[in-house]
Amino acid sequence: MWYLWVVNLRAYLGDEDVFNHSGWNPETYRRFVLRLGVVVLGADAILFYIAITQQGWSGNRFSFTALVATVIYLAVIIFVSFVSVNLERPLKED
Repeated sequence: MWYLWVVNLRAYLGDEDVFNHSGWNPETYRRFVLRLGVVVLGADAILFYIAITQQGWSGNRFSFTALVATVIYLAVIIFVSFVSVNLERPLKED
């Protein structure tokens, strides 16, 4: 998941090198990785939300606390990937 989001952020921020040097058709590779990243992150979010709601005694299907925790979890994943892309960039430029 981390790798997919690093590649997704590179694509979103306009780094074409990751697609041109992959050995695949760059446009097809881009679409595949972007869709796969969204599916994997979505599945991870759903599983995280379900796990948090199952921790409670009431067994409710909707939990505002679990929803907030899931959003924060997703934000942390995307933020760490963003930091990774930013830290990697100066190394490529040198």
